Amino acid sequence: MIRNSSGRATRAAFAGALAAGLLVAAANAASADGSTGVVTKKKPATVVNVVVGDTEGLDGPMTMTVTPASAPAGKVKFAVENQGTIIHEVVVLKTKTAFDELPVTKDRVSEAKAVGEVAGVGKGKTKSKTLKLKPGSYVLLCNIAGHYGLGMRAAFTVT
Repeated sequence: MIRNSSGRATRAAFAGALAAGLLVAAANAASADGSTGVVTKKKPATVVNVVVGDTEGLDGPMTMTVTPASAPAGKVKFAVENQGTIIHEVVVLKTKTAFDELPVTKDRVSEAKAVGEVAGVGKGKTKSKTLKLKPGSYVLLCNIAGHYGLGMRAAFTVT
């Protein structure tokens, strides 16, 4: 019992002490799933901006600009903006082969080592996708027929 200076119990002091005790107990109590009630912040995804473009569709050069060109391992969000005149995509391949030396068959690169992609980005549109990436060397490319060969490719590193 909590008493004031004259020795009398005070309801307000008692209620405050009870509430504080309950809060501490709730924060330390384990729930059925084993969590402690302590809030931890999840590490946000690293955002990588990818700008793809062309000026004349398949009749001219194509570009892919990646900023930043590397990210720490874990969640990586690829935000792809199409500044070109036709539809594009960004395929993420884990490979040790240089970004501009991948074998091309029938105007496309094999996607056997693909870890994800942002598909169907229309002209003037932006789409994104978050992938969980391990350390290593990657190539980002547009694998619509002919686009890789016209320059729509970039190196990417995960540390």
